[in-house]
Amino acid sequence: MAVIVKYVVVRDGKTDMIFTTKKEAESYDRMLDIAERLGAFLQTSTLKIEPDTLDELALFMAQHGEQIGRLLKGGTPEVAEAPKSSRAPRSKDTA
Repeated sequence: MAVIVKYVVVRDGKTDMIFTTKKEAESYDRMLDIAERLGAFLQTSTLKIEPDTLDELALFMAQHGEQIGRLLKGGTPEVAEAPKSSRAPRSKDTA
């Protein structure tokens, strides 16, 4: 019989993610805390942002905090390649 230790991040009474190391779980939990604070801050804006979009934006910003920090300090972020669309491009002939 094997003993497996798992670290579970629970938010709002629901299991959010499961990790194999405490360090990963704590890092993810901190990132979610930052996303919540960013979401609350963004809600103070006069922009009209749908709640789902606001949550996604706050999570994206929390996940990319280091790059955002560099931008705010006047630097340039390391830009990762944007995810490619799952749809195949249409040729001009099949329009």
